[in-house]
Amino acid sequence: MSLAGKLTRMNLLVTATGLLLACAGFVAYDFVTIRQGLVNNLSIQAQVLGSSSVSAILFNDRASAEHTLAALVAAPNVVSACVYTPDGRPFARYRREKAAGIPDQAHPQPGDVARHWFEHGNVLVLDPIVFQGNPAGFIFIESELNAFWAQIQKYLVISVLVLLGALLVAGAPFCSRFRRWRKLRVKSRKNGTIRCVREAIPRPS
Repeated sequence: MSLAGKLTRMNLLVTATGLLLACAGFVAYDFVTIRQGLVNNLSIQAQVLGSSSVSAILFNDRASAEHTLAALVAAPNVVSACVYTPDGRPFARYRREKAAGIPDQAHPQPGDVARHWFEHGNVLVLDPIVFQGNPAGFIFIESELNAFWAQIQKYLVISVLVLLGALLVAGAPFCSRFRRWRKLRVKSRKNGTIRCVREAIPRPS
């Protein structure tokens, strides 16, 4: 292969590597950003439910708190939820059908702060409930990550398509040169064969 062909192939390799690293960086950024957004949305949902459960905790109305949590049936990603009293005792619970129980790590201790963690492929959020500046209890929500993984998969497919398209555009000149080089090589071989045949034919003296 000629020097120009080698340089073209090297440029194509460098371009492919750069595009691959760029796509990997975008996917990693989206992974972190989308996951953090999911945690923030779940925390906001927990705060809303906690604020709606304050009166139920203060007046010891478990039925009202359970009715508030029952609204989570409209969120198919939510696996379970629980409202706790200020001393960490379960007050009202919600659990989707066939879902496991509340994990032990979700049980709060007095003075606990807002936190989240990931367990068994789910995201779990525990937020304190505050009323007039005083702790009124805790709210816990566990959610699946199905929507998160579906979005990441979509980004991966888009990244792969963009990478392939860019490689096709970048590799078009190389492919064109390779075809020309191959045609010239075939033509050269044919000319060489014809020359050999002519030389093998005895000439009349």
